[in-house]
Amino acid sequence: MVGDGSSIFLWFDNWHPAGCLFDTYGSRVMYDAGPSIGPMLSSIIRDGDWYWTSVRSEALVDIQSRLPKVILGEVDKAVWDSKNGEFSSSETWEKLRVAHSITNWHKIVWFPASIPKHSFVLWLVFHGALITKEKMCSWGFNGNISCLFCHACVESRDHLFFSCGFSRRIWYTIMRDCSIPYPPVEWDDIEDWCGSVMKGDNFYASLRKLYFGAAVYHLWRQRNLLLHGETPLTEERIISKIRWEVKTRMVYKFPSKSPCNHR
Repeated sequence: MVGDGSSIFLWFDNWHPAGCLFDTYGSRVMYDAGPSIGPMLSSIIRDGDWYWTSVRSEALVDIQSRLPKVILGEVDKAVWDSKNGEFSSSETWEKLRVAHSITNWHKIVWFPASIPKHSFVLWLVFHGALITKEKMCSWGFNGNISCLFCHACVESRDHLFFSCGFSRRIWYTIMRDCSIPYPPVEWDDIEDWCGSVMKGDNFYASLRKLYFGAAVYHLWRQRNLLLHGETPLTEERIISKIRWEVKTRMVYKFPSKSPCNHR
């Protein structure tokens, strides 16, 4: 809300119907306005009315033509662009974020029993954002791009998590724990597969989601241990850690039920 304009920046605040003048019209409009126009909105207000006489460009004509739509009040006041003019975190978020269509896999990544560090890695995988060697190669990387598990194939997302023999052995074991079939070998098919075997947030659906997220997380962690020359874990140790993390989470989220028995 505009009052005397003494606390509002003419070019950079959102007071005009066209929005921020600098963003809408560019820096040239500031030059065209001339030296008589100061940085504050008060420089074009006199005696409670608009006072902007010099016009040197079409942009300034457009700006001035919309000034009557801005009603001058007594004092400057920041008003939130919301339904009632008050601050709302949810409405602010909706205006700031870039809206995308809702994916079918978001409930596989984020659900009440999810483990945050697992969910974050899984979210990156679904977005194709993990920096695999195949991705690095597309950026001009000329080093060894073979899989660190088997050293036989290019380290792609699909190979690393499903096609590699090392990963398959991990998956076979934990999928047997959940009594569900082996997942597809391509991420493009994972979304439908997850939707068919992990639907809902009940005990068994949460158990399967946790196993899935934990397996992806620990396979990526194992890969990073090898990449950075650290001591890798054995297959048995990885499976043990997956089972322990899932069991601990299930006991916490479903205290009245007992998770699957693990050897």
